[in-house]
Amino acid sequence: MTATGSDNFTSTSLGTGVAETELGTGINTPSQARSITSIVPYYGATGAYTAAQGAVAEIALRSDSVSLTPKRVIVSAGNGGVGAFIDVIVPILEEWKFNTPLTGQSLLHCYGTSQTANTVAFEAGCEVIYSTDSPREPEKFWMKPNDETATSTTTGIKTVGGTMQITAGSSSCTITDLWALPYVAGTVTVSESLYGIFEFQSNDFNDAMPLRMAVQPMGAGLNTVCLHMLKMARRSVWKPTKPTTLIQTYFTLDEAQTAAQAFIGGVGYIKQ
Repeated sequence: MTATGSDNFTSTSLGTGVAETELGTGINTPSQARSITSIVPYYGATGAYTAAQGAVAEIALRSDSVSLTPKRVIVSAGNGGVGAFIDVIVPILEEWKFNTPLTGQSLLHCYGTSQTANTVAFEAGCEVIYSTDSPREPEKFWMKPNDETATSTTTGIKTVGGTMQITAGSSSCTITDLWALPYVAGTVTVSESLYGIFEFQSNDFNDAMPLRMAVQPMGAGLNTVCLHMLKMARRSVWKPTKPTTLIQTYFTLDEAQTAAQAFIGGVGYIKQ
């Protein structure tokens, strides 16, 4: 009979800077577990949010006893607004599929890195979900650029973002997932919503089908503004690529901004 379970890396402060920090001291997988099915990272403030600052962090899992890498995903705790904004909406938690096989008890380590510095420290934690069954689907890997990029302030301008490289060794590679996230990194202006189109391009894709996706719009009001994001934009795709693929990201605003904000996006892929 199949059984599932979950455990948590200890919630740990990432400070106010952008240095990588280990969450707790690692956890051992249960002896009966035969797969890591997924993770659910979370990220929260230790004090009041600061105007014109978004809260976004990378979460990465590593291990010396089981092959994991790359498992680099993103988590958002929402956006600061303008002036004495009165509320923040933290986005819905995201589950990231892994399907990583386990042959015995393994020691896992989890690391958090804030994408941008914040005035107030944020804490990150991560739930790990196991199964007593071996994976029934290919293992999923996750990759992202190291750094975020400033948006344009003009509509219709395709801004060049970060790059990432995915590798599958001697195996073939297929991109199965996309995610895209613009967020606050500058002064928010009343009546200026944040949304647009995110794009992934590579000369190493096996076909010419485009990968363009709409991001989750964040709406602005008429008074004290906070750009609320309820959920990150994610898509399921099927894009065969070369075993080593360099991917360039782009973002095009649909609504002009008085101040530049930030964007970042990444992919999930399998090896076959």
